[in-house]
Amino acid sequence: MYTARRFFPSLLLGCVLAAGPLQAAGQQFGESVIQRGHVQEDVYLGGGSVRVMGQVDGDVSAAGGRVSIEDTVNGDVAAFGGSVHLRAKVRDDARLTGGDVSVSGTIGDDLLAAGGTVAIAPGTRIGGRAWLAGGTLEIAGRVGKGLRAAGGEIVIAGEILGDVDLIGEHIEIRPGAIIHGQLNYRSPNEARIDPGARLLGAVVVLPLEAPPGAKTGHAGGRVFVLLSLLVTAGVLYWLFPNFSRASARAVREAPWQVLGLGLAVLASGPLVVILLLVSIVGLWLGLIALVLYLVLLLLGYLTGVLFVADAGLQRLRRLEPPGKGWMLGALAATLVVLALLRLLPAIGGLVAFALLLFGLGALTRALWRRYTSG
Repeated sequence: MYTARRFFPSLLLGCVLAAGPLQAAGQQFGESVIQRGHVQEDVYLGGGSVRVMGQVDGDVSAAGGRVSIEDTVNGDVAAFGGSVHLRAKVRDDARLTGGDVSVSGTIGDDLLAAGGTVAIAPGTRIGGRAWLAGGTLEIAGRVGKGLRAAGGEIVIAGEILGDVDLIGEHIEIRPGAIIHGQLNYRSPNEARIDPGARLLGAVVVLPLEAPPGAKTGHAGGRVFVLLSLLVTAGVLYWLFPNFSRASARAVREAPWQVLGLGLAVLASGPLVVILLLVSIVGLWLGLIALVLYLVLLLLGYLTGVLFVADAGLQRLRRLEPPGKGWMLGALAATLVVLALLRLLPAIGGLVAFALLLFGLGALTRALWRRYTSG
């Protein structure tokens, strides 16, 4: 009988197999990963240092301490790391997240980037729109359809062919900048617009304060999410303490392996769902797989949170294993700290994404081991 116990691990395996073996030409994970040569498929890379130095005909998904993409990518690019440098010609979209993000190539369609610093170098060409968020944003290239940016300091020295919408502490439009559309901005300080800049549309200063009650509702929503995550994590840990700790500690035991698995499952899970849905006969399986995939994302994130809580508790208490009460307290403290980090424009999202990747990979590894050993 093909029970739920067998279907759930099989879905996990299907997600990984949809991306191919971890050591295939398009899949590499390790301390230092270099992708050379012409690859005619999607590429999934993870490591302490990741470099793409050859042409890729498919998409590139990469995560690591330092990620550098330096050659032609005929699909999309999704990169996450401590530092992310895109020097390639990307024919479709690019989605970049890192402590330090720099773009000095060509992007055929849209760019989404978030980081402590995000820099678009002179000579960069973005065919579509750009959505940017970070502590410091510098836009010196050419954006083809419009720009939306939020950050502490925003500097525009390039050419924007559409409208520009900015939210920032300090906004500067430097000489040589060209904005073909309307400039809308929100800031506690007046934007510094150099006389040498060309603004072909109107400049509109929008109110910074939120409507009455919006802040209260926003804060209430954050508290609700925090409490719901805490209750979910607490109940799961209370019911499955040994499995939960084993899953979380896999991050420490094999960090690059779980990072690779997390990246593969995150990227290929939707493909499995779509293939089932469009096959018609697999419609109901596709709907079930979709629900399980969303549940897996939540459990993966909570596994990452549990890893941080467990590591912190081990450092403070030196207990092996810690009691349930101590672990629940550590989970609550970790979730509160993560909620506070989310108040920062880019850092909070960066940390949450890292926990999702590592936790998702660790959970997948633990579930597969439990399935094969049972």
